[in-house]
Amino acid sequence: MHWDLRLKAGLRAYLATHYEGRLALKSGKNLNNTSRTHLVRSVVDYLFKYFSCNNKINTQIFRKAAAEIVEEYPNERATVYFVPSKPKTKFSSRTFNNGKLFNRYQKVQRKLGGSVIEVDADFVQSTEDVEESGRLPAENSTTAYKHLQRNVGSFEEQKENWRLCFAEREEFLRTNYIFEYIKLFPVLRVQFGYKLLLQDFDQKYPEKKNALYTVWKHLASAVIKFGINRRHLEGTVLQNSRDAVVVKYFPTIFHPGTVRNKSTNSNFRPSSTELGETFFLHIKKMAELDYEIERRTNIVSDRGDTLQPFIIAVGNTFETIDSVYVYVDGMRYLMDSIVQAVDVCFKIYQALNAAYPTTGQQIWNFIQRYVYKIHTCTDVESASQAEIAVDLCFLEPALREYLWDGSELSTERRHQKA
Repeated sequence: MHWDLRLKAGLRAYLATHYEGRLALKSGKNLNNTSRTHLVRSVVDYLFKYFSCNNKINTQIFRKAAAEIVEEYPNERATVYFVPSKPKTKFSSRTFNNGKLFNRYQKVQRKLGGSVIEVDADFVQSTEDVEESGRLPAENSTTAYKHLQRNVGSFEEQKENWRLCFAEREEFLRTNYIFEYIKLFPVLRVQFGYKLLLQDFDQKYPEKKNALYTVWKHLASAVIKFGINRRHLEGTVLQNSRDAVVVKYFPTIFHPGTVRNKSTNSNFRPSSTELGETFFLHIKKMAELDYEIERRTNIVSDRGDTLQPFIIAVGNTFETIDSVYVYVDGMRYLMDSIVQAVDVCFKIYQALNAAYPTTGQQIWNFIQRYVYKIHTCTDVESASQAEIAVDLCFLEPALREYLWDGSELSTERRHQKA
């Protein structure tokens, strides 16, 4: 390894000397989950041999090791192998070191009977607070704000009023619940109301308007290949059901993590079905919808949560979808397609500063980070999500230029409950 004189020949030369490393080398230039495991075991063995002190390894070593793996395997991502810890701030909870290298290190370290380093000593917490926009409302924004509350004017007039009082509405959202916000503005309770929320999204993220549509063809192809490889999908997916199949199967790519039941103050692991329903719900008849919404509302309410926005498809089969909706606080916004529903649902989360559902948080986080490339002060880097992105890019190489274009947005916002 380049950062150690013992391995001037590089990572591959070392792997060739280690039995786990030789197994990893069999995969060639592109790693799969099995070869990553062999690679990680080999590298961690090396780190323990040359860089441990009392069976402890400084986190800077993990950073360098992850960087060298990516240098040798360009299709990999460093965040698959190591994500450094971050201290608690007023906008986010403390996070701990994670990633394949660190997880393997923890496992070996525990077998050796020692404690595990959790905090990166070289990480310096930023002391800068979130900057306020400092933008003053337009002179007639107060009038526009009042007109919206009274539901005065045509839709075009309300669109303009909505634009004029953007700053005042954002201020209201910072200090109030979303259901209070929707109640305050009756225009959100009509079918075209979602277009005003899209207008807010475009104002916040003008470069992201067509992000999903640009990448969808390649993302859908990768998700289908992923499902076929796992034998969860059959070899042929009909064109007229393709989008519905992709959206239905997409949540199953993610492993349900342990989440907190706020009512009982205990942890639980949701089922794959429940994970999927937080994102996409398929029913055969519209008459089933009220029952399903009540059922899901009761489930999340018992856990101290609220029912967050999600997508609904109505039809006997995926080939015969009659209608698609985005559900938000009792409203069912009718969409033209499955893809539009995903796009609108995500943008509504951003426009309302809404928290992603506790159970399905990783699904929306992936879409936010890798599809729309929106990065916020509340983000928590996930090695497992980075690995999923790498695997999807391997299955559909054209996807790489969309998921790994290096774009970053330093956007700061606070998620809140609906």
